[in-house]
Amino acid sequence: MIPTSPDPPYAPVSLCGFEGPEKKLELHFTPSSSPHLASRITKDGLRVLSTPPQNPEDKYYWQKHVLDPVHCTIMHHEANEHMDAFVLSESSLFVYPRKIMIKTCGRTTLLRCLDHMIEAGRLCGLEVDVVLYSRKNFVFPDHQPEEYLSFSEGEVQLLNKRFPGHGYVYGKPGRDHWHLYVADMRTDNVHKQGTTLEVMMHDLPVEVMQQFFQKEGVSAELVTETSGIARLMPAGTIIDPFQFEPCGYSMNAMFGDAYYTIHITPEDHCSYVSFETNARPTVGEAAPYSQLIAQVAKVFRPGRMTAVVLGHDPVERCPCRQGVTLGGSECDDDVCRSPCSKMVKTESVQHVKEEESVASLLDGYHVHKKFVSEFEGGQWVIVHTLASDEKVPTVSSLKSCGSWLLDQTQDDPIVVDGQSDGEASGDEGKNAMAF
Repeated sequence: MIPTSPDPPYAPVSLCGFEGPEKKLELHFTPSSSPHLASRITKDGLRVLSTPPQNPEDKYYWQKHVLDPVHCTIMHHEANEHMDAFVLSESSLFVYPRKIMIKTCGRTTLLRCLDHMIEAGRLCGLEVDVVLYSRKNFVFPDHQPEEYLSFSEGEVQLLNKRFPGHGYVYGKPGRDHWHLYVADMRTDNVHKQGTTLEVMMHDLPVEVMQQFFQKEGVSAELVTETSGIARLMPAGTIIDPFQFEPCGYSMNAMFGDAYYTIHITPEDHCSYVSFETNARPTVGEAAPYSQLIAQVAKVFRPGRMTAVVLGHDPVERCPCRQGVTLGGSECDDDVCRSPCSKMVKTESVQHVKEEESVASLLDGYHVHKKFVSEFEGGQWVIVHTLASDEKVPTVSSLKSCGSWLLDQTQDDPIVVDGQSDGEASGDEGKNAMAF
C-alpha cells in the first residue's frame, strides 16, 4: 500500500520498500469506576464517536484525535448494527461499543494514540480493562520511528507507563517471530475478547501479486472476486475493498458481529499480505482454524507465513442472542439475560490444541515452529511459523534485516521476565521471551 501521510518525517524515505507488517492495538473497555463518568454510558458506547461529520470539511472524531497522531487517514467508512469499520491509508480501524481494534502498517506511530483512546473511553463513560498489542517482526526495522526499534525498550516500556502488562516474543530474533503485549486489568472476568486468527504472509508469487496493481477498468470489487478473496468469507458478508495508486489493496468486511480484514503490499521485493478475522468457528468443525488458514494459503500461495490464534478460554455462546457466558447456562447479552437451553460451546485452547493440525491440511507446507501459551485470566495464544516445501526465500528477503532462514535445529528461546516471576508456558517448554 502507498502511504498518504503528509508529514515528511513519516513519508516512505526507505529505498528498500514499503513496510507491510502491521502494528496492532486492541483495547477493551468496561464501565468506568467513577459513577459520574459511568453515567455517560449509552448502548452505542464508543460508536457514538464514529458519527460522520456534518460538514464535509470537518474530520471524524477518530481522525482528529486518534489517527492524526498516528499519521494515517480514513479512506472509507462502513457500518452495521455491531460495529464501524474504517479502511485507512495504512490498514484498518474497527470500533465496537466497548472495543477498538486498530492496525497500521508502514512507518506509522500507532502507540501515540493511546492517551487519545483512553480519553475517548472516558467521554463514553468507559475505562480500559484489557490491552492487547502485537506485531510481526519488521522487514525493514531500521527504518521505523525510534520507539519501534526495540520491542522491550520501546513499545513495552511505553505501554507499561500506562498499564500493568508484559511483553512476549514468539520465535527467534533474526527469523520470523511475533511480538505480543498483554495487560489484563479485569476484576471479575465477565466479558471475553473472543478469538482472533491472523495470517501474516511473505514471499508471494509475482503472478498473484500482479492482481493488486491498478489496471484501467478493473475495480476493487472485481479484484476481490477474481482473486479469490471473496470466497474466504461467508455469503452475505458486507465487503468494503479499496485499491491504492499505483498498487496495493485493503479490505474490511463485516458478517454480523465478526470482521475480516486483508491488506496487501504487492511489490516483489517486499511482498506481504495479512489476513485477520474474529469470526468464531463452531464446535464440530474439524480443525476450523486450520481449514481457514489452508484456504488463505491457497488464495495467496506465500513462501512463508506466520499464523496466530489468540483467544480466551472457556467460552459458551447463545446462538439466539449472541451472548456469552463462562461455563454456565445464562446468556449475558444485554437483552437476553435469561437461562438458555441453546447454549453451545465454542472454541477453547484445549479444543484448538487437540484438534488443530495445520501441517496436515496445508498441502506443500510444513510447520517450522509451534508455540502454545496460556496466560492468567484465561487468555491463550497459539503461534505457528510455516514454510513452503518448495519455495526458497528470495534474495531480497534474505538481505532484509527482518529476514527468515530455515533452521530446523534452532533451540527454543529462553524465557526471561524483567517485570515479575511469571512466564508464558507452552507445550514446547520455555517458548517465548517475556519482558
